[in-house]
Amino acid sequence: MGLSRADSQQVLRELENMSPTMLDQVLTFVQFLKYQKQADHVNVPSGRYDFSDLVGKLLWRGDAVAMQRQLRDEW
Repeated sequence: MGLSRADSQQVLRELENMSPTMLDQVLTFVQFLKYQKQADHVNVPSGRYDFSDLVGKLLWRGDAVAMQRQLRDEW
């Protein structure tokens, strides 16, 4: 989907009349749109990840339940 020449010129006129703060917001939005378009092409694996290959590889020193409570209580 492309803009017509008249639409492109209107966008440029609008940009020329914006404050620096508004231009910064427009730039942030444009960067977001570019990132979102790139993210649309990322392949997300279907299904749930099987963590069985990690079983037994983590050595936890300390009380896991106490740590969970500490993390929970931070909220």
